[in-house]
Amino acid sequence: MLSTHSVLGLWIRHDINSNTKERFSKADKIAFLQHKIELLVNPNEEDSRLLIDKMWELNDASKSTEEQMDDKLYTKTQEEIVRVTQRILKTEWERVKKLD
Repeated sequence: MLSTHSVLGLWIRHDINSNTKERFSKADKIAFLQHKIELLVNPNEEDSRLLIDKMWELNDASKSTEEQMDDKLYTKTQEEIVRVTQRILKTEWERVKKLD
């Protein structure tokens, strides 16, 4: 299953050749969502900091031209985002279960 970040990264990457206005609009939406996630995660937790770093790495990679883009690095970063997001969700789920 792809995380929201990976899906959004793919969305921009897929439209790398779209017109500038449309691409800028998508980039704004992605930046907004990235900032929102930053506000929702705990910056004192290692996995949260890693998630933020990887999201911005993916964002930067998606701004590259098709020729400059390293597909393997892009895919690896997406996979890392999925793994760290799963760890964060599991940790949060364990915290919620303890409240019952």
